[in-house]
Amino acid sequence: AIDFETFNAARKKNYSSKKIKLIYFGRIGYEKNIEVLLFALKHLLWKRKSVSLTITGSGPALDYLKKIAEEQKLGKHVSFQAPLDSLELAKHVASHDIFVTASTIETQGLTILESMDVGLPCVGANYLAIPDASKEGKNGFLFRPYDFVECANKIEKLLGSSALRKKLGNNSVKTVQKY
Repeated sequence: AIDFETFNAARKKNYSSKKIKLIYFGRIGYEKNIEVLLFALKHLLWKRKSVSLTITGSGPALDYLKKIAEEQKLGKHVSFQAPLDSLELAKHVASHDIFVTASTIETQGLTILESMDVGLPCVGANYLAIPDASKEGKNGFLFRPYDFVECANKIEKLLGSSALRKKLGNNSVKTVQKY
């Protein structure tokens, strides 16, 4: 279940920053396609965007993802965070700017709802439950599954505009209230 009270209490207050911080949190499994996020990050950095990615959680794909990050020379721009308890996790998520997921197995998408509750816009794969919560242009953006270039392009829409991040983040909070 989602601890909405804890995530609500950690709600994001400041939507402006020079280096935009992306976050994925949850199970670090192969089926979550987190490598798509790493390649999207590489694409954004290639376009000289000021952005970083935090991957928070644990699971069987962790070493695989660390290896990709190393091979792609993303070390300065990617950090891996061990799992956190609810209160620390809520604050940790709220310290970021955009929630990202490339998962193609979500049937409910609890981490999407938790990130929305702290006021983050979401960029996710347009598959299964993700488009149920993340609505294109309303509280985030969707991309074709496995398409890291489209993922990067959707993230880029949010990078240059703190006003858009704030608007979509506020809409995220409104969206999650129905849950």
